[in-house]
Amino acid sequence: MNDALPVPARLRARLLELLRVPTPLEWLLLFAGLALTWRYFWFMDDAFVYFRYVDNCLFLGRGLVFNPGEYVEGYSSPLWTLMLMPVRATRLDWYTSLRGLALIFCAAFWATSVWLNRELGPRGPRVSLGTAIAMTHYGVLGYFSSGLETPLVQLAACAFALVLMRPRRRVFQILVGLTPLIRPELTVPTAVLIVALWIRDRRFPRWLVASAAGFGGAWLVFRIYYYADLFPNTYYLKDQTDLSQGYYYFVYSLGSHQLLPVLVAMLVCASIELWLRRRERRLDRADSAEGPRYVRAILLICALSAMVYPLKVGGDMVYYRFLAFPVCAGLLACAGVLEAPLLRIPRANRWLRWAFPALGLGAATLSALAYPSKLTRHPATLEAKVPHFHGIADSAWHRQIADLRPSPERSRYDSERLSQYRKATSEQLEGRRVDTGGWCVSDYRRWDRSLVHEWGLTEPVLARATVKSDRPGHKTGLKGLARGLLLLRRKATENGSLGRGMYRRAVEERYAPAWVAANLEAIEVIERKAFNRHAFFENLGLALKRPRVLIPPPKSRPSR
Repeated sequence: MNDALPVPARLRARLLELLRVPTPLEWLLLFAGLALTWRYFWFMDDAFVYFRYVDNCLFLGRGLVFNPGEYVEGYSSPLWTLMLMPVRATRLDWYTSLRGLALIFCAAFWATSVWLNRELGPRGPRVSLGTAIAMTHYGVLGYFSSGLETPLVQLAACAFALVLMRPRRRVFQILVGLTPLIRPELTVPTAVLIVALWIRDRRFPRWLVASAAGFGGAWLVFRIYYYADLFPNTYYLKDQTDLSQGYYYFVYSLGSHQLLPVLVAMLVCASIELWLRRRERRLDRADSAEGPRYVRAILLICALSAMVYPLKVGGDMVYYRFLAFPVCAGLLACAGVLEAPLLRIPRANRWLRWAFPALGLGAATLSALAYPSKLTRHPATLEAKVPHFHGIADSAWHRQIADLRPSPERSRYDSERLSQYRKATSEQLEGRRVDTGGWCVSDYRRWDRSLVHEWGLTEPVLARATVKSDRPGHKTGLKGLARGLLLLRRKATENGSLGRGMYRRAVEERYAPAWVAANLEAIEVIERKAFNRHAFFENLGLALKRPRVLIPPPKSRPSR
């Protein structure tokens, strides 16, 4: 009957049908989530590394580089970098554009969660437990912003859920195939999902595999051609094993909202539902392959597999960030988990109609009030002090820094910066002035200089130095090495040797630090990578080499 209606009328009817899908509680959770996402908006200073790469490429003609003429992949997320290109091409300032995107990301996560509540839960009233926690969770909502790739990491969990529910939809398979380009460690849960779909459906997910291999392979070819490497610079910087620190990160990030007890409650409810279904002898073969509990189980297995990397490297310097995917996948898996066993109680609908929304509202309230134990006040006050927990800080600190917090002046500052780009001299474009950097927002403002990043994020020699971390991702011992590189590079700029051969000349003319002289062979390989000529086969040979800069240096310089 609807087919006889005009197209506008059909669209209006479809829209009204969609608007009736969420319950009143779920609509309330959307508004709460959007309001808190706005309140928790922030930028990590590392985000300005991405911003400098994008501005260099779009406005300064330098290419996808941090320093002019140096080809170093100092960002962790290729897909986020590419996504920022059209965003920045609008010439909106970063604060305006990414705050708007944060709200869109939040709404997209909410819509997926609501749809899963309907698909995985039985008909009737809904608790919407996962939605209630996610739309009030400090970590989840805070990381729809940050300026980093974290919103895409959280939406990757949505893509996993969608492909589990609709495995034959090619677009969902392609979306999951893109996730390893969001963060390299998402390759592990993607592989787990491929195997799980193949076993469950007895059908090879060829679009997922083809998209993952195609997009990943294309970027790898580009990386070899452009950066002469197999991995980003940040991989070498953080390539370590620190399981004890990873444990502390796991406990602190999940403990703020008591997510482990939530997981236990989920498993108990799922077990009760399974027992009831077996008792009623309704568990047939088709249901065992496609039932809601298998969707939940695979989501949880993917979430667990995504924890391997954070546990191995010791997590991150800030609360929650490296557990964004596991937490979001786990919250999506909560869909229908409480409703399924409770709605089997005879005549339960009468009292569950009000009890379920009350339970969901209670869960949302408790989640909204929760925050990391080390903060002195609730982060929504924007006044919380941030003592470290085993070196782990919090985004609350970044929100309060004048350099980073939003203000009405940001748009004007950005317009002035774009004007400076247009008036840049050749000396500024070539970055002939050399300084050290490390506070990334300040580095972004110094667009006319080449910078030696003292934390090693964009400096390939320091990233490969065998210096122990003081806290996740931070090696204070690199700062002294950075000062030595600064003096060397300034001298190389003055005498015209900047580029290939500058380290050997510095050693021969005795103005190189002792550790550079001792590691000259390894550093020359790194130098050829950073100043490569984009000759693919030469770069392939360089990419296959993994030089290490030994600190303290070896007693004698290796022979050539």
